[in-house]
Amino acid sequence: MKIELSPAGAYYFVSTLLTNCHTCYYGSKTGFAFECFPPSIREYFHITEDEDEVLNMYINHFFSVVDVQDLEG
Repeated sequence: MKIELSPAGAYYFVSTLLTNCHTCYYGSKTGFAFECFPPSIREYFHITEDEDEVLNMYINHFFSVVDVQDLEG
């Protein structure tokens, strides 16, 4: 990557966001050691009840349309 020719800031932002999502799902050793547990993924993204319903409908529709075997290979 070359300076000022690649979106390094965007890469950093996305990698931080994905790392935080992973921590929400699986926790971390540091948080476990200090008994500081992560929020749920919905709390992390501040999803309201209405948004949660829409998200659940979208997820259910996605998995009813897409065959799980298509995703695996």
